[in-house]
Amino acid sequence: MISREALAYHAGRILNTVRTEAAIDWAMAEMCNGKDSPTLRILAGLNWDVSPFEIENLFERACRELAYSLPARSDAIFEYMVQRARRYKAKVIDLQTLCDEGWSAYLHEHSDGRMQPWGEIYGILDVAAALEREPDLKAIEAQIDAFLARAEANPNPKSKIQNRESVSTRRR
Repeated sequence: MISREALAYHAGRILNTVRTEAAIDWAMAEMCNGKDSPTLRILAGLNWDVSPFEIENLFERACRELAYSLPARSDAIFEYMVQRARRYKAKVIDLQTLCDEGWSAYLHEHSDGRMQPWGEIYGILDVAAALEREPDLKAIEAQIDAFLARAEANPNPKSKIQNRESVSTRRR
């Protein structure tokens, strides 16, 4: 079963929205949550000035050692956006951040019908900008709610994602 943090990092790699150093944070969090493997230890102990290619390689190797099956591209992006939308609803991230990430996800996976609400949200924002008006926040909220409702009604059957919050181990 893959952790939400590993999924977020994997999706972020696909979307080009994550720092490679986040893999180091993920490895430290996994170890704090009781996971262990030789490569996970190496990754958790790295400095942030290591080559991004080396970090990517170590991340994938650590996932294999932990028997984490990385989801396919479209499933990773979908699951990541479900996670981000839930965090928005819990007021952990702001609407601008969610919409920016949703648009990036839509651009990467626009052929995946599950991502359609993010295209609709972009349309709402685009029309508002063209008319120099405030966007219709109720319509945006309705699209986010519809996205989450569809995700709840049709969960990804291949998804094996742990539903837990990890210990925060951010390096300063």
